[in-house]
Amino acid sequence: MIKNIVLVHGAWADGSGWESVHNILTEKGFNVTAVPNPNTSLADDANITTAVLSQQNGPAAKARFMADSQVPVGLAAFSSDLTAAAWKAKKSWYIVATEDKMIPPDVERSMAKRANAVVTEIKASHAVYISHAAEVARVIEQAAASA
Repeated sequence: MIKNIVLVHGAWADGSGWESVHNILTEKGFNVTAVPNPNTSLADDANITTAVLSQQNGPAAKARFMADSQVPVGLAAFSSDLTAAAWKAKKSWYIVATEDKMIPPDVERSMAKRANAVVTEIKASHAVYISHAAEVARVIEQAAASA
C-alpha cells in the first residue's frame, strides 16, 4: 500500500484548500504533502517541493479566504508542451464534481474516460476537496490501497 500522498491544487487556488483532506489522511497514517504550485508554468509547478497549509474557521471565512488568496495563473501554465502524461502509463482515479460550474461534469467524465480512470461522482461544486473532504480522502485511500 502506498503511504506517501501528494495533494496538488488547480488553477486559482493554493494548497490550503486541502486542509481537511490532509488532516483525514494524516490521522489514518499517510504521509501527506500539499504542494504550493506557483501556477506560472508547468515546469515551475513541477519543481515545487515544499508544503504550505493554513488554518481556516467556518465555511464563510473559508470561502472569503479562497477568494482573497487565489493565485494568479501564468499563460505558460496552460501552453507547456507535455512529453509524457502519467495517466497514460499509471492507473488513475477521477472525482467528477456533478455540480461543477468551472469544468462541466460531462467534460470531467470525458477526461476520466480518456485516462481510463476509476470514477467516483460526488454531488459537489468545483471545490469538492473542501466541501466533501471525507469522500475525497476515501477515494485517495482506495487509490493508495490498490496501487
